[in-house]
Amino acid sequence: AQEAPPSLAEVRQISAVRDGRSAGTADQAVSAAQAYLTKFPQGRYADEALLALAEGLTNQQKPADALKAYNRLITDYPDSAFRDQAMVQSLPLLNATGNGQEAAARMNQLTSLGPNSIHRNQALLWKAQTLYGDKKYTDAIGVLKSFQPGEDLSEAQQTSYARTLALATWQTGKHSEARPLFDRYLKHEDAAENKAEVLMRLYNGGANWGAVKTEGLHPMGAMMQELTANMTLEQAERLVTGDLYFDYVNGRSFKVDLNGDVVDLWFYERD
Repeated sequence: AQEAPPSLAEVRQISAVRDGRSAGTADQAVSAAQAYLTKFPQGRYADEALLALAEGLTNQQKPADALKAYNRLITDYPDSAFRDQAMVQSLPLLNATGNGQEAAARMNQLTSLGPNSIHRNQALLWKAQTLYGDKKYTDAIGVLKSFQPGEDLSEAQQTSYARTLALATWQTGKHSEARPLFDRYLKHEDAAENKAEVLMRLYNGGANWGAVKTEGLHPMGAMMQELTANMTLEQAERLVTGDLYFDYVNGRSFKVDLNGDVVDLWFYERD
């Protein structure tokens, strides 16, 4: 028998959910999705409402509640067009709530999808970022080079891909190979923000990406190095105005040129 069409009330409610989701307002999205699920718990669009609810709760910094909504969608609607998207978006929440094994299992399920799957590549990007965070830089590079980011990744995800590949390559000591990767990263839309992050990363790292070099310094100079060991993104953003050649930063030999869309690292940390 042909499925009955949804009622006008249900269509109006899911339209409110979609409006809230597209507006990017977490409170509006959560309120509309909760209203839909209360009125139509088995509705035709319940899976879509659950996705909107989970995204809104994530934006409200409620990871445990968001994860419940994602898991309900994944479990109750195995054939949903939103299921794989929910699986990808749930990965960082699983890690954040101490469910790393479930995140790994879910990631493996996603990466087994076809090579042209948008969700497979998103899962691979998340895997590479996780490996980078665990300081497994060579493994992260291998994952990133196993696929090419294209229209299947958002602009923000493509920027993240370029950033992670550049940083991981630099960490392995392949500086000449990393330089054009930094250039690629800086050419994305948020160039000023990207430059601030590159500045922050290079500053915080020093020779060993996190090391504070105090050997041979006057005690007062060593103390100043310690006090200025880490730069925040906000501090870096205040510096990326005007001329972007940095000779010394907070007393550190820097020698980095971030002018234009090409990052010049040839004299980085050389004095």
